[in-house]
Amino acid sequence: MFRRIPTAWFLLTLALGCSTRLISDELNEGTGGRVVLRGKDAGQSNGCIEKISLVSQPRRVEVLILLDRSGSMGLTYGGGTRFQAASDALVSLVSDYAGTVQFGFASFPAENGCAVSVSDGCCVSPPIVPVVGGGTVEVAMALRSATPLGGNTPTALALEFARQHFAGFVDGVSERFVLLVTDGDPSCSLGGLFAANSAMDGGGLASACQDALESVGYLVAAGIKVPIVTVGLGPASGVVGDAACLDILSHAGNAAASPGTPGYFTLDQLSVIRGLLARAIGGVEIPSCLVKLRPTLVEKNDLEVRLDDRVLPQGDPDGWDFDSRGIPTAVRLQGAACDAAMNLQALTVTLASHDPCASPTAF
Repeated sequence: MFRRIPTAWFLLTLALGCSTRLISDELNEGTGGRVVLRGKDAGQSNGCIEKISLVSQPRRVEVLILLDRSGSMGLTYGGGTRFQAASDALVSLVSDYAGTVQFGFASFPAENGCAVSVSDGCCVSPPIVPVVGGGTVEVAMALRSATPLGGNTPTALALEFARQHFAGFVDGVSERFVLLVTDGDPSCSLGGLFAANSAMDGGGLASACQDALESVGYLVAAGIKVPIVTVGLGPASGVVGDAACLDILSHAGNAAASPGTPGYFTLDQLSVIRGLLARAIGGVEIPSCLVKLRPTLVEKNDLEVRLDDRVLPQGDPDGWDFDSRGIPTAVRLQGAACDAAMNLQALTVTLASHDPCASPTAF
């Protein structure tokens, strides 16, 4: 998270993905996603602002977080519990992508009592925060207020509820994910009954795992990817027990961590999940951490650099600097700022100066 530094002058915000009405002294090159604002359009009598889109046509991305709240998530992990570690990591992920990804939140098993036909601890309820109509703040609050419950792990039914949630959408979004965060094997059938807890049974999948695999298949058939993040299961766990079923589900979800085993992500690999989301937002476009300076701003001594609306500190290992101490030709994003650009946690880089822009003929 970058420290936000207040500025005394106004930045005109351009809506991404929308057509921009050009004003008399605004120069739009039409290539590279660059717009130059000069003079009064930069918010003052003089001044020059260049706004660069990191991707030409960012795609809408929707993610439903599906968080395991079974009793085992209350086990000690690090300096707290498995659930606390997962919740903190997810709040960070949601905050990082507040402006570029639409999140929703669901947890399982459900808090309320189960129907007569469903085993205790195997019931599921619809998302607490819907993907459409919710918001980053609501998702973060729901994550922080949730706690582990005594109960089983109704993964199959939770995945089916997620599919039903997305089935009602007609918004044309093609990049959709159900991010499943869990610490173990499914233990309830698709019908909400407690099922065998063994990952492998006589060479075949246990019924709870088989039902979860079926639910993953229905999601993938609907164009929804299912990356799986585990808590308390690392690569050293191998592919036996809980890990065996989760490995199979991960490869079926069309978003595996690797082509080999394990196919699931661990909690400390959320940076890889960020890369997954970045590819979904930008497609094949890979942003660069080196932003070429145009002649309008090459010799500006008061240059300010922003990622979206966050001001970056110059010379900071997590900020920016010029590529040369002589006459600079580019601005280099560094450390966390570079990571944020590469992962498309921001969609624009802004270069701003109080000095007047050079003549358009300088281009």
